[in-house]
Amino acid sequence: MRNAAPRNRLGINNYGEGLRVWQPKKLYFFSDATNMDFMKGKGPEYQTSDISPSRKIPYSEIAAKAWSFYKTQNDFTDAQLKAFAETPIRLVRGKSLVGGTVSGDIFEGVNSTPIPYQILVSRDPKNRQPAFELGGPWAFYRMFAVAHNLAEMQGLYAALSIESSPTVEGLEARRTIGAALARMR
Repeated sequence: MRNAAPRNRLGINNYGEGLRVWQPKKLYFFSDATNMDFMKGKGPEYQTSDISPSRKIPYSEIAAKAWSFYKTQNDFTDAQLKAFAETPIRLVRGKSLVGGTVSGDIFEGVNSTPIPYQILVSRDPKNRQPAFELGGPWAFYRMFAVAHNLAEMQGLYAALSIESSPTVEGLEARRTIGAALARMR
């Protein structure tokens, strides 16, 4: 029996050895917006008045204490900090590969069983990019949602866009935007 040649343990070809393809079962997002009403019904909501099982105090007290360490970075009065800390935590569900309801608990449907890998990038022609779009840095969120098949978020960050369509309204809108851009030069 012939011995195998010694392996180069530091070789680049060995780095993926033994690894399996992995992906999250669910994706949730949080916003730092001051008005969270746009998130209502888009994911779970957790009351900060609930009591922490380990600390035996409301989550709002834990949040207020955490924020108090950043006095130089916020200008909250004590009343504002209290109101902010007592606001329910709202998450937006981006997608779930294991089912569950949109506003259900974040662990609903999650278990230790691996799931089959699913391709992330959307090739659906109905998700095509607009021919012309105004959105600046905020347009990133819409493109991110489309690229990662975050169907539950695609309407959340609706940018002002004009699809390439030969309608009279579309042509008129293009002329108006074109004229506005020409004046800005």
